[in-house]
This record gives sequence, structure tokens and C-alpha cells, in this order.
Amino acid sequence: MTHAITLSGGGAYGAFEIGVLKALMGGYAPTMQHQALDPTIFTGTSVGAYLAAVLLSTDAHDPQTRVAHLERIWLHDVAESSERGGNGAYYLRGDLRRYLDPRQLVHHPTAPLQWAAHDMGFFATDLLHRLAAAATSHEPLDRRALEMFELSAFVSTEPFHDLVKKTVSIENIQNCGRLIQIAATNWKTGEVVTFSKDDITLDAVLASAAIPGIFPAITINGCPYVDGGILMNTPMKAAIDLGADVVHVIALDPSIKNVPPSTLPNTLDTIERMLNITNASRIDTDMKLAAAVNRGLALDPNPKHRPVEVHVYRPEADMGGVFGMLNFGMDRMIKLIKLGFEEAVEHDCIVNGCVLTETAAAANSSK
Repeated sequence: MTHAITLSGGGAYGAFEIGVLKALMGGYAPTMQHQALDPTIFTGTSVGAYLAAVLLSTDAHDPQTRVAHLERIWLHDVAESSERGGNGAYYLRGDLRRYLDPRQLVHHPTAPLQWAAHDMGFFATDLLHRLAAAATSHEPLDRRALEMFELSAFVSTEPFHDLVKKTVSIENIQNCGRLIQIAATNWKTGEVVTFSKDDITLDAVLASAAIPGIFPAITINGCPYVDGGILMNTPMKAAIDLGADVVHVIALDPSIKNVPPSTLPNTLDTIERMLNITNASRIDTDMKLAAAVNRGLALDPNPKHRPVEVHVYRPEADMGGVFGMLNFGMDRMIKLIKLGFEEAVEHDCIVNGCVLTETAAAANSSK
């Protein structure tokens, strides 16, 4: 049986995925009969693309050591750190708390001044570009005024660029003997684009995680690319197309029935619920299609295709909403890893609506 891991996008919630991987690849999950999962196919979007790339970049041969390597990187290089003065994904330009952090002033007295000068230089250059664009634009005045504001100008992804360079080895990925496919969105054409082990680059990993409007787009071959989650947040079909017989999907959107609407309607709750419903519906559609195909194959005496088994691991409840995607606090990362581990260890295929083949269903009913 060919096993695949499909990793969803979700920023800091990637810690939950690490917890699930820790249980699956460590031999603690009932879906693997408590045997260590050693997948040959990895697909991912956004933070899922990064996690997949790191797993295939290590020289470790056994699955337990590979996932331990991933967890170590997440806690030491990604999570919030007082020594680093932030997290390994991004920092906010112009944040006075960062400049005046007493821990940094003690250990690196000149660093805050250098950060402030660097950020002010960026703001000045960005403002000049926007003023020049506004002066030559033929758009109405109110439109030009709105174009002067760009949220992503306040977000620096330099830490993530450095992190990807440090922890992802394209050479190891291409020589690892496993398959990988990550998704990004072509911002110019509006199409989802996947990168396989033959054409994956560091820029492709960065592009897959470039949340539009917050993180700047990444230019690849002259075209801007952003987060693949816009069109394919959970690339399950990609894993099946690569030849998977069993797909382990780690979704980061909670089961919507466990997240009741706010008693007092508000814009943030509406946006978060809309995103959860949209992502959940995509997964549910793929699951229903896989189940329908399996039923059709069971009735065909000479099937031309293979049945597919799909296990879905997801949080029971909301883990922090949209803003939680950007919260890399150390204590929170440890908690989310623990939650993901518990989900995989206590996984119930019936409750989670997993798609099972006849053999898997028989084995599951006998437990």
C-alpha cells in the first residue's frame, strides 16, 4: 500500500499538523495499527508545503527521526523566542515593542537601533514608490488614496526567507526517493500551480505560504505567486494522482458543527466562519467523491481504477481564528503539537467521516 500525507495551510496552526505527524510517524496512531507510518508521497499547501519540504530535506532515514527533526526546527527556529526577538516567520515593521524589548537591549544593545533604521528606510522607499504611482495614475482620487495603504508593508517576511534557506534542501528533496507536490496560486492568472520534486525551488515554498494582503507575493519566472490555499488549501487529489492508496489528510479547519456562530454577530466572526465553511466544504466534496468512486469500483467486476482510503485528522474546535494563524508563541506551539498528537492517537474513523475501503472498514469495525 502506498501511503501519502496531505498537509493543509494555516500558518501557526502547522504545530497541530506536527503533532498528528508525530503520532502517525512515531507508531502511536490506531489508523496505522500502531505501526510507524513511512509515507512515500507528500502534498501540501502554505505551512503544509513548508513542513513537507523540511521532512524531505533531512538526511534521517527512519520516520521517527524525521518528524523529531521537524518538531525541533518548529520549536527552536519557528516559535517565538526571546533570544531571537520574535518568531521565525515574520516581524512587524515599526513595532515599538520590538525596538524597546529590554531583553534585546541587554543582550544586543545596538540591534534595536539597527532594526529601526532598517524599517524606516523600507517605509521611506515604499512611500516614494506609492507617491510616484499615485502621481502618474489615471484612477479617481479616492481610488489612488486607497492604493497608498498596503498592510503587507508593515509585515517583514525576512525571517521566513532565512528559515527556508536554512531548513529546506532542494538537493535532498530531489534525491530522497519520495514524491512531493506543493500548491501555490498564480496571482496574475488566478490559477493554482503545483510544483513537484523536479521543479520545486525555495521560491516555490515561499510562494505557497505567501498569504495575500499580509505577506508579499513571490515572483517566479516573472509572475507573482501567493498562497496556494486560495484555491487548494488541502491538496488531497494531488496525492491520489501521484499514486496513493491511503491518504492521511491533516486539516486545520475545525469541524464547523463544533464552532457555533457568535451570539453577537461581528465582522471578524463572519470572516472566520466563512473561511472555515469554505475550506471544510472543499474537503467534504473531495471525500464524497472518493467515497462515490469506491462504491462504483466495488460494483464493477473489472475495475480500471483502484479504491482509495482517506483518513482525515482535524481539530475538534476552533484553535484561535484568523489571528491565531500568526500567533507563534512558544507555549501555544507546544499546546497545539499536543492537541494534534492526541487527535491522531484518539482518532475515530466513524466520527471523522473517513473514506474506507471494504478491507479497511472490516478492520475498523472489528476494533
